[in-house]
Amino acid sequence: MAVIDIGSPVIDRGSWYTYGLSCICKENPANASGKITSVDILMKTLGNVKVGIFYREDPTGYPNRFTARDTQNIGSIDGHQIVDVDLDVEEGDFIGFWIWASGLIEADGSGGEGVWTRVGDIYTWENEEFFFQSGWTISIGAAGHTIPTVTTQEVSDILSITATGNGNITDTGGVNCTKRGICYNLTGNPTVADSKIEETGDFGIGSFTENLTELSSGTKYYVKAYAYNTAGYGYGNEENFTTDEAFPIVTTVNASCEDRQSTTLTAVGILGSGCTYRGFEYYQKNTGVAYDSSMYAVREIGTFVTTGEYRMTLYGLKPLTCYWIRAYAGNVFGIVYGDWVLCCTTEVPSYDIYTEENTARYRLYVSDDEAIAWRGYKGPYSGKQTLINISDITNKTKGVKVLKIDLPDANTKGNFHVCITVKQELKS
Repeated sequence: MAVIDIGSPVIDRGSWYTYGLSCICKENPANASGKITSVDILMKTLGNVKVGIFYREDPTGYPNRFTARDTQNIGSIDGHQIVDVDLDVEEGDFIGFWIWASGLIEADGSGGEGVWTRVGDIYTWENEEFFFQSGWTISIGAAGHTIPTVTTQEVSDILSITATGNGNITDTGGVNCTKRGICYNLTGNPTVADSKIEETGDFGIGSFTENLTELSSGTKYYVKAYAYNTAGYGYGNEENFTTDEAFPIVTTVNASCEDRQSTTLTAVGILGSGCTYRGFEYYQKNTGVAYDSSMYAVREIGTFVTTGEYRMTLYGLKPLTCYWIRAYAGNVFGIVYGDWVLCCTTEVPSYDIYTEENTARYRLYVSDDEAIAWRGYKGPYSGKQTLINISDITNKTKGVKVLKIDLPDANTKGNFHVCITVKQELKS
């Protein structure tokens, strides 16, 4: 069990060190990195006390310059007390304190390894010069725990899209772990920021396994086992494995039509494994010809690792027409198909044309079907009437659209008969 120890023994030393100074104890630097959870101190004070963990940025060139790594106010101390704290520590750090108002700490001016002192609050120190007093020591120490120690074993039960990760907590770091798991990626040196399978609880030493799912076939993965306690994450060694090469798995959802329109619909498939391309093939029912790959298909290319439903929109269909549709997916190993299912388009949406009284403007309502182009054509209703031109328009959005009729003569009066023809042009 890895326990962090830092500072000097807390004993009655027969003399006291005064308040108002920041003091750092040279004796017994931290033996490991992790988390300080308790401070042991012998002090006589009526003021607030702050404890801190300190390090030297350049021990050789500037041995008396210190920066505070972490600090905490522990309140008033009177006598020998052990106080709970939460302080980060790195191996080789030193422990120190500052008495804010008044008080004394148990100290010894001879036989010690020395004490660094400086006037002021330890919260403010950043690579600051301290005064070293050799021979002194003070009664302050601390204890804590390290991150867990973990090993990673070889991955087992490797299939095309699943595998089993194996790890072992060999040392909890001094306190039980609350998380453990397997992290993995495609590039190496995985961490918990990458894909991971994790469980939470109260874990001591011992082996564990995690099921890795939704992998891609024929793909190399890098894995590490890990565990977590309040000091942080501990990682095992890196292992790697390659999933088996295999055909993808795909299913066409029965009655898969969604968002059906007169010339479009959305097809739905289900991936049961990873693939590098996927899509749908489709052809019109009762065309009198057998399906072949030269007919209609849609496809998207990529690295599709996540299994489950996928959707694509089919365009250029005919109104009130049924189509056979099937999903497909492929990878370097080959291509597979789902079953054929039947889906039908809807009728052409309706439209309304109406006039504004005493005006030469007509309004056309266009429905919400992106595959339709509406176009106004020339009048008149009767060949005996004067020709009235309506400019051609193309519109693919719903809503009210205004068509202006250009009269041949500004002074023309009387009743006019207008015929508006709407032509639906389907996308190819």
